[in-house]
Amino acid sequence: AEYMGMGSWYVIFTKFTEQSKLHRFAKTAQANFWTAGSVRQAAEALEADSPFRFIAEKGLEGANKHPGLLGNVDFNTWVTMALQRAMGTVQSRLQNGPAVLATVGSTAPFVGLF
Repeated sequence: AEYMGMGSWYVIFTKFTEQSKLHRFAKTAQANFWTAGSVRQAAEALEADSPFRFIAEKGLEGANKHPGLLGNVDFNTWVTMALQRAMGTVQSRLQNGPAVLATVGSTAPFVGLF
């Protein structure tokens, strides 16, 4: 039971820290991204570990990979798919941890029975 409590506090603290950092990245992206001269400049202006930079760079990669055989797919559709994959990656990284809290919460009522 003690380990479950420590594990819960660890997840809570790391999620709080992660969300605070993400909020800071979002404020920076909101303030600077749309005023840059190009998407490349905007992405490079963001911090290296920013999820917003990751998404922008994946969009640029998708745009660069479009010519050739992929030209049969509409450019906007191709870039949108690249952005959606990048956002899915970021979302899955953000969802680490709550399963631990759910498990602890579901077993907590039974701890006192043993």
